Parts: sequence; structure tokens; C-alpha cells
Amino acid sequence: MAQSNQTRLEIKYDLFLCDKFLRLAAPEKIPAEWPQDPLAFMLVAKESCSLVWFKAKVLLHLDLLRDDFKLGGILNNEDALHRLEWVGQIIKPSGITMYSFPSGYAAFRRILFNMRGATRAGLGTTQSESEMPLDESSHWHSLDPGTPPRPMEDEDFASPESENDSDADNSTKILRNAFLTAPAEEGSLAPAQEGSLLVGYITPQEIPPAKRQCLHQADFNLTMKEFFLIAHLRPDDKHTLSVIKKNLFYHWSAFKGLTKDDLVEAGFKVGPAQLIVSGVASAVSQLELL
Repeated sequence: MAQSNQTRLEIKYDLFLCDKFLRLAAPEKIPAEWPQDPLAFMLVAKESCSLVWFKAKVLLHLDLLRDDFKLGGILNNEDALHRLEWVGQIIKPSGITMYSFPSGYAAFRRILFNMRGATRAGLGTTQSESEMPLDESSHWHSLDPGTPPRPMEDEDFASPESENDSDADNSTKILRNAFLTAPAEEGSLAPAQEGSLLVGYITPQEIPPAKRQCLHQADFNLTMKEFFLIAHLRPDDKHTLSVIKKNLFYHWSAFKGLTKDDLVEAGFKVGPAQLIVSGVASAVSQLELL
């Protein structure tokens, strides 16, 4: 039997991550209660793929899940503001190993390509501790409560460092004791769950607080077309428009906190990248007067 060139990835996300955005942009689309623990599934090709493209594919897939708002677009905005942490999960019957991105991405991707038998893979995002209320329960939890805690001596779950992987450091976390009434800390333990990708808000402490920005009503009232005028960007610049679409920049506020180098890395040409940075500064200064 020919081996499949694709593997299934389970994505776990929290719709409450969209709450703050929608309260300002489209409050009428906020339900009385957000669904608990929604899941999505997608097929991932067993081929080389950078983290940037991997995230883009996941977010584009999430965009197809709802008709009322762009889930992937909102999460992309949060990710651009460094409010999301992406965590890959490799699940076996004996437990789960977690890989924090970006440092653990290469190890996670390599294991994802070589999964066998009962091994499953998942991906998730979770809320930044800086954004999470102190009395809010953590979003880290198991999807498979019947799976026992991971034994420390299980060499199958050894840290990628044991495999001489230079791309993996402390990004591998083993979770046990998923009695999650408070935000999980590094190294905390939880029973294994179904393969899932956690997409949410736990931001590494090294990220500067200046990157964690909130959006105000006036920010949402400024359209992307109006931002192009402020930034002196050409509305017929096909390359700039294609990069905006590819990176899911649905709203101008997603550019906040990004430098010229960040934008060039995302695919923009140097000229438009500089205009975007200047345009953001100009837009912010104008909106502060409203």
C-alpha cells in the first residue's frame, strides 16, 4: 500500500479570542455564549514548509469554518500583535509532548511527518497571560482524558535535544495533572489529549509590552482604503495588495507594532513597507485627536 503524502492535524482554538475584536468591530455578531472547545481538522502535506507559511495555511483553513466573520483573519491580527502562542502537540497512548513555536516548530514538523500507529498530532493557540484575567481558567487542557500521564522515562517522548536537534531547546513541554483552575505554567503537567493545535493567548515574557496593543473604536472606523490614502500607498499596487491578502491583513490595525523589516519579511517591497510604517504612525496620531 502506498504511503499517504498527507497527515491529519487537529486544530484547537478558542472562539473567545475573537470577543474583544468583535465587541469593537461587529458586536452584533457576538453570541450569548461562545461554543466550548471547538475543533477543526485539516490535512497537512508532508513537505518542507516554513512556520510563516504553516501559520498562513492554518489561518486560511479556519477562515472557511464560519460565514459570520473571518476567524482566521482575527487570529492573524492577534498573532501580528504578538498576543498568540502556537503550540504543537504529539500524542501517544502514554502521554502528550508539546512544542512551543517558533523554537519547537522544526522538531514538531519532523515528528508530524513520521507519525505511526496510534500517534496523533495537534495544534493550538492560547491566550497570552498578559491579556488573561487572573480569575480566568487556563485554556490548556486535555482532549483525551482517558490517556494516562506521560511517564518521564518514556524514551519515545524524550526531548528533541536527545536526538541532537539543534532547532529545539526548551520549547518541548510535558504536561501532566490537567486540573486547570489557573493558567498553566511552564513544565506543568496534564493528561494527554486528542491531537490538536492550541491557538490562543500565552505570550512569552520576552515580548516587549509595547507590542501588546489594544484597538479602539476609532481604529476600526478607519478603513483599509482610507489607510492607503494616509500612507500614500497606490491602490492599484498589485504586489502590495497580494501580500496583504496572503498575510490576511484584513484591517490596517494589523500593521501596528510591525517594523519595516517585519513587513519586508512578510513579502512587502521596501518602499511600501516604509510607507506602511509611516502611515501607521500618521493614522495613530490622527486618531488620537478624535
